[in-house]
Amino acid sequence: MTDKTPKQTFLSISLATMVTVVITNPLDIVKVRLQTDTKNCPSMPQGNCIYHKHSQQNLNFIRNSSIIKLWSTPNLKSFYKIACECLPLNKNTSALIYIIRNEGAWALTKGVKQGLTGALISSTLYFSFYESIRKEIKNYSNHHILLPLYSSLIARSITTFITFPFEYLRTVQQSQKSGNISFKKNYGAGFMALYQRELLFSSIYWVLVENIRSKIKTLSGLEEEYRSKSVLLLSNIIAGASSGGIASVVTLPLDVVKTRRQVSPASYKSKSSSQILREIYQSEGVQALFSGLRQRLIRTMLATSTVLTLYELFSDIMKKNQILM
Repeated sequence: MTDKTPKQTFLSISLATMVTVVITNPLDIVKVRLQTDTKNCPSMPQGNCIYHKHSQQNLNFIRNSSIIKLWSTPNLKSFYKIACECLPLNKNTSALIYIIRNEGAWALTKGVKQGLTGALISSTLYFSFYESIRKEIKNYSNHHILLPLYSSLIARSITTFITFPFEYLRTVQQSQKSGNISFKKNYGAGFMALYQRELLFSSIYWVLVENIRSKIKTLSGLEEEYRSKSVLLLSNIIAGASSGGIASVVTLPLDVVKTRRQVSPASYKSKSSSQILREIYQSEGVQALFSGLRQRLIRTMLATSTVLTLYELFSDIMKKNQILM
């Protein structure tokens, strides 16, 4: 496959990123909110704003529940208010509908500005670095695992340092309920967890992507070049979705740590990622380490397959029409 020019890479990934961020932002909001709610919500059905209906059964439930121990307040109304602010955990659609009903449709656009700015900078830098670094390493080694592994690790390390502030602002904004948004003045919170997550995710993702795409092209008899749009689309959709899905599951505990560090920096100050993981596991169980799994899995599979497919599609069109050569 002919190497892309820097201009083609830049424009292709910019267009692909803009489309993807708009599509996936609502799922990202649900994922962040669920990761926050897992720690802060009472052990009662979330999303039930029924504190004005104090039946004897409800009152007995509250008196006998662990909520008393968690908040130690005599105001029964506040217990329901806390539960009201938490998302229903059963389905993505339920969570999305709940946010729209209680906070308005505009709540689903929280973090779009920061997400779009950060994603554009991150994606353009990352893909540009990845393509150029991969081209250089390929002069010395074309190993099917080491080539994408080293290229992704170097590219992601550089990009994460540059784009972290945008990631921090987006996560904090998405985690908060309706009303005034309050950014904590601690922009370093969660950096190491994010850095660890990004390096692990990128290394798994690109090793799988490059090998899955190569295998599909080999099976289709198109090893040298994409000669068919259907093969181009199919190989990138399958490679992007499957690789992104696997990487998202493996890195989710670090994503939970990152979110909690950024949303509640004081609670996890001076603790390493491994200490926080152990603390969450011991106090809240393994399910807390994978809170927001469904949302992250769907969001990531959708995002990675869309970005990768559109990126390669736009690049292919530009190369064939000699645009920005």
